[in-house]
Amino acid sequence: MSAFTACGVAGAWGWHRINSVPGHIRSGGDLWEILTYEPKPIFEAPSAAEIARTRARAELMKAELIHTHPLLAIDHRMIPAEQNAFLRLHRLTGDGQAPHKNVSRELSTAMEEKNGSGWDAAEMRSMLDGHRPLIRELREIGELRERSVNGMPGDYTGFVSAREIRNLAMVMLHSAKLAAVEGNAGQALRDVQCVRAIATHYQEVESPTLLMTTVTILLDGMVRGWVMDEMVTVLGPEADLRPWRELLAVRSYDPKLLSHTLRGEWHYLTGSFLLPVLLRDGPNTPPDVDDLMIFLADRFSESVERVAKASLADLIDLPGMDASEYSHLSTESRELARLLTVGWSKWGNGFVREAVRQRMALAAMEILILERSGSGEVGPDVMARLPRNPLDGTPFLYDPETRTVSRFAGDGDRPLILPE
Repeated sequence: MSAFTACGVAGAWGWHRINSVPGHIRSGGDLWEILTYEPKPIFEAPSAAEIARTRARAELMKAELIHTHPLLAIDHRMIPAEQNAFLRLHRLTGDGQAPHKNVSRELSTAMEEKNGSGWDAAEMRSMLDGHRPLIRELREIGELRERSVNGMPGDYTGFVSAREIRNLAMVMLHSAKLAAVEGNAGQALRDVQCVRAIATHYQEVESPTLLMTTVTILLDGMVRGWVMDEMVTVLGPEADLRPWRELLAVRSYDPKLLSHTLRGEWHYLTGSFLLPVLLRDGPNTPPDVDDLMIFLADRFSESVERVAKASLADLIDLPGMDASEYSHLSTESRELARLLTVGWSKWGNGFVREAVRQRMALAAMEILILERSGSGEVGPDVMARLPRNPLDGTPFLYDPETRTVSRFAGDGDRPLILPE
C-alpha cells in the first residue's frame, strides 16, 4: 500500500480528506459530488490507546511548528456551549462521515421537486409543520453571534457534511417562501438571514477549512438564487427590496478571507489529518516526517501572507506547489506535498467567481429597486454608478430586453436574470 493510500485509509478514522483515495472521485468531477461523497470505511480501526498516543505526539509537533511559523497561529475563543453556534451546528448535523438525518425523506423529495413550478403552500406548510423543532433550533442558531472550534466533542473530526447542511438550508429557504406567501415578510427575511448566518458560522470560526469555505460559498449562492428567483416575485411589486439588498451584501469576498481559510486548512491537515497518519509507525510511513512537516508549514505560512496581500485577480488559478520546491523530500513525502495542494487553483477560481456573482447580484437588486421607484430607464450611465465587477472595476452590462446582468457582451458565464 502506498503512502497516499495509507493516508486515505487512516483518514477515515481521523479526519478524512476529500478526494484522498485515487479512483474514488475524478479530480475534474462535479463539485457537489465531491463535497457530498461519503466513503465506506474498509479498514481495521486503531485502538483508543493508539489514537491517544498519536494525537498527543501530533499536537506536540504542531505546537513546535506554530512557534517557528507565527503566521499560522490562531487565538481560540472561549464561548459557552449554548452560545457556540458552530458547536450547536455540529450537534445538529453530526460528523461529516456519519451525518445525522434531520429532514424527512418526504420533505427532502418535495423540496427538490417543488423548486419553482408545482410549489403548493398548503402542502409545504403541512410538511414543514412536522419539522417545527428543527426550524426553531435553526432560527436560534441563526441568531447567535459567536462561534468557535474550541471545546468541540470527541466525535468532531473537522470534516463537515455538506449534504446535510444543504438540506437544513433548504428547509429554511422554503420556510421563508411560505412566510412570504402568508404575508409575513419580516419572518421571510429572518429565515433567509438564518441561512446566511449559518454560512457565516462556518467561515468565521478560528480555523475554517477549504471545505467549510466552500460550504459558505454554496450557501451564499443558494441565498442569492432564492432571493432573485423566488422571494422577489413572491413578495410582490410593492415590497421594499432594500433589506434584501443588504442581506446579499453581508459578506465581502476579500482575499483576506481566503488567507484566513488557508491558515485553517493547515491546522486541519496537520493536527487532524496528516500528523495522525504520518506518526503511526509502519512500513508506509515517510522516512522524513519532520522535513515534510517543516516544508508544509513553510509553504502554508508563505501562502497565508501572500494571499492576504493579493488582489482578487491574483487568486485566479492559485498555484499549488512546484515540484522543484520539494525535490529534497522522499518519494512518499513528495507525493503527499503535491496532493495536498493539487486543487488550489479550483478553490481560488471558485472564490473569485463567487466574489463576482455576489457583486453582480447587488447590481441586479439595485436595478430592481430603481425600477420600482420609477427612476426611468437603466442605461450605461446608471450602471456606472452601481456595484461593479470586483476583478477590474468595470460596470456590469444590463440588457433590458432579456433582463440579464452579465460581466460583458458575449460573456460565456451564466448571466443573472432579473425577475419581472
